[in-house]
Amino acid sequence: MARMRRLLPLLALAALAFPATSNATPTISVQASATRGAAPFQIALTASGDAVSYHWDLGDGTTADGVTVQHVYQRAGAYRVIVTGTGLDNSSSTAALTISALGVTLAAPRVATYRHRIRLHGRITPAARASVTLRQADRVIGHAHTKAGGRFNVRLRLRSAGPLTAAYEDAVSTPAPVLLRPVIRASVPGSHLVGRPLVLSARLVPAASGSIRVRVYQDGIKRIDRDFAGRVRLRLTASASRPLSVRLTTKPAVGFAPAHKTIRALVRLPELGLGARGPSVALLQRRLVDLHFALPAVNGDYGIHTYEAVIAAQKYLWLPRTGRVTPGLWSRLQSMNIPKPRYPGGSHIEVDKARQILFDVVNGSLRRIVHVSTGATGNTPLGVFHVYSKVPGFNSELMYDSLFFLRGFAVHGYPSVPAYPASHGCVRTPIWIAPTIYAEHSYGTTIYIYWS
Repeated sequence: MARMRRLLPLLALAALAFPATSNATPTISVQASATRGAAPFQIALTASGDAVSYHWDLGDGTTADGVTVQHVYQRAGAYRVIVTGTGLDNSSSTAALTISALGVTLAAPRVATYRHRIRLHGRITPAARASVTLRQADRVIGHAHTKAGGRFNVRLRLRSAGPLTAAYEDAVSTPAPVLLRPVIRASVPGSHLVGRPLVLSARLVPAASGSIRVRVYQDGIKRIDRDFAGRVRLRLTASASRPLSVRLTTKPAVGFAPAHKTIRALVRLPELGLGARGPSVALLQRRLVDLHFALPAVNGDYGIHTYEAVIAAQKYLWLPRTGRVTPGLWSRLQSMNIPKPRYPGGSHIEVDKARQILFDVVNGSLRRIVHVSTGATGNTPLGVFHVYSKVPGFNSELMYDSLFFLRGFAVHGYPSVPAYPASHGCVRTPIWIAPTIYAEHSYGTTIYIYWS
């Protein structure tokens, strides 16, 4: 025992001179300044422990050495960071963490129509089930929920112009430029009758989307070509029963796409009769005068003179003698040519008993076609005659400015000229035209009376 006590100090000195070896691996840990953020994501990584050196695998194909590392993850994704610590005896151990560099993409159509649905789609990285916020400028316009693979789809209606972005946490997509196509709201309300004013109303929605160019066509001819900065209120005139075409195009403001619209108004001719007034009556009167039907004036008043001219036209066209203008008569008047008398040349009078009309020809030219009434019993003679007597003014039979051509038969004015044969045998004309016919034709003028 005494000997053992003498050996203990010696063993202690030996332990100090020759320390025991250890096989323990280094103990290390790793910290990051942040583990999630929008790419490009810059972080600081720090290792701690009893290792004497540290080597980093940063997960994106790059490496680094040292206790601390500054690194930027340029692309979105999930990265596994591994740090390896090495001790004095070359033993090593590792620590790891995951870094998420967040990214979001957004795809949108180049053009969207105001308040029409458009489809937006995109993806978040790393893939996750999450909510994506959709913005236009600083305004939230909707949300989308991702599905498998981090993808999302959503349909929205746009009400303003400007690029769109998608945000996921602090990651924001590259702006998707979308031009907004405005809506052109336009109409030509009303009855669309010839000669009546038409008013074009048009506006852009949104109002700040640009200006409007208006082009109006009728009969294939451009009638109006004007630009409007704001609302359009344009008075149009339709002079024929043909479609009126209005083409509207926009000059877009910044952020907006061009828009266009065409509207058509089928302009029709109104039914007219005694007592009617206005531009449509004047249009009718001008056409009757162009076709040489007797009419004293174009005044827009459908009085007895216009009525008689319409009767003459209906007689010439073998139509019912109503004195009213229907769409069918409008069409016939528009398409017909100037009537031709049976006998050309010279100054003469022709009476067509079948049609009950008179052709007044002066110096080989048709001056007018006159509504007349011949003998009620059919006794007005047929043949070729000559004026042998002229009696001015009224006589006892109320015959006015008479041109006698056979015994008591004459062409003369009379207070009543119905649409059918009603005289005692003479050729009655309206009172107002009798003085003109009387003055134009002298003794010896030829009068042809025939049945067409």
